[in-house]
Amino acid sequence: MTPYILLAKQATHYSHRLWILDENFRTEDTGSLSLTSTDLVMTNRFDVANSSHHLGGAATAFSDFDFEGIAKYMPAAICYRVSKERAVTNRVLNQSASRLESGGALLLCGEKNDGIKGYVEKSVKQLGFDGALEKHGNLYIARLTRNSSEATPLDDKQYTNLRIISTDVAGAYLSKPGVYGWNKIDEGSALLRRSIMDEPVAINGTALDLGCGYGYLSVGLLKAGWQRIIATDNNAAAVLACNATLAENGAQDFSVVAADCGSSIERQADLVVCNPPFHQGFGVESSLTNRFVANAARLLKPGGTALFVVNVFIGLERAGAQHFSHQKTLANNKKFKVIRFS
Repeated sequence: MTPYILLAKQATHYSHRLWILDENFRTEDTGSLSLTSTDLVMTNRFDVANSSHHLGGAATAFSDFDFEGIAKYMPAAICYRVSKERAVTNRVLNQSASRLESGGALLLCGEKNDGIKGYVEKSVKQLGFDGALEKHGNLYIARLTRNSSEATPLDDKQYTNLRIISTDVAGAYLSKPGVYGWNKIDEGSALLRRSIMDEPVAINGTALDLGCGYGYLSVGLLKAGWQRIIATDNNAAAVLACNATLAENGAQDFSVVAADCGSSIERQADLVVCNPPFHQGFGVESSLTNRFVANAARLLKPGGTALFVVNVFIGLERAGAQHFSHQKTLANNKKFKVIRFS
């Protein structure tokens, strides 16, 4: 049984349910939710928000868990499988406590290693909920009821605030909780950026950053001389952060758009750069890498170049051979490798 199937079973007695679906959600679980037109799905994933035809008539809201944006929706129950990042979970729990009226239900699910026990204890002690955990195989679920006591918010690392997390010779980087690796410079991206600096800049050319995160590689493109930059990510927080990062560094001709592995982008580019994820939530999802490669090939202009960085154990070469005529390994530090496709 998956966490979402368990949540759905516990939620059958409620109408007007708010479902929080993040990176842990797998589309094959959609049917098990039994969603109706009285439900609302809030998600930070562009792909989930745009699959409403699979969500049983439920409305969708794509945002960085912006509960103010759904102020008119009053749920009887909020259904949530706890997130991988603590700040995200605390953000959702804090907002749930503020939105649910006395007697409203918060259904929490997760595995022991997800920290589910601690989240339930804090929800009871600090957020004004009553209830306890139940064990179902490897999963735990809690049906918590909002009482009338005042909530003391959990530490969400000032979730909504963008902040400069690093600076270097290329520029400054703004980020926030909710972006993957939000408070560090990714080692693989740093290796890739050195290859970007060696790549010739096309006159009046366009560069595309697939899976941009908070914009580290986008700033690298700007520093390398690319004047027109398109950046894209499936995550709402990443779109916000990359926009702010490029603006902070003086970019003029750029756009940051939400897209699933770049699938909804049509404008082709002379250079595509990508540090593709291979995790989805708590699990490994290798098909994500393959989709990034396929879209890079689709979006690359004839004669253009695509630069990818991945962990050395990822078989990117096999995926690339299906879409590109030429490939070359530009760097390999025994942890990450940079491959050029053309």
